[in-house]
Amino acid sequence: LKDNEQEVRKEAVRVIEPCIHLPNPLTSEQLQKEILPQFLPLGLDTAQPVRAALAQVLGPVAKVLGRDITQRSLLSLVSDLMKDEFHDVRLNMLSHAGLICEVLSVDGLVHSLLHTIQNLIMDN
Repeated sequence: LKDNEQEVRKEAVRVIEPCIHLPNPLTSEQLQKEILPQFLPLGLDTAQPVRAALAQVLGPVAKVLGRDITQRSLLSLVSDLMKDEFHDVRLNMLSHAGLICEVLSVDGLVHSLLHTIQNLIMDN
């Protein structure tokens, strides 16, 4: 996830989701310890394809992490990616918005996320 080449970083991010669906999947603890600390730098990555790949895996990762960790560690990243300047990053993030809302299942947080989505719709 820290490789110098954007294509390697992008593919490293994409392999996370299949790893949480293996017969012996990555656990929440493994994700928190090994993967989650890399998400913030990847969310700020200068390469748009890397951010788009990250946006694609955040929903399934949030489901494994659960509400508290998602709220504490991913919510601001989700919000930032929904406001990304590139449409494919926003689209990938929005494709998992329902899953993230389901994981959060807290009215105030879901309302905040839905407000971000509404702002995206109204920007056009």
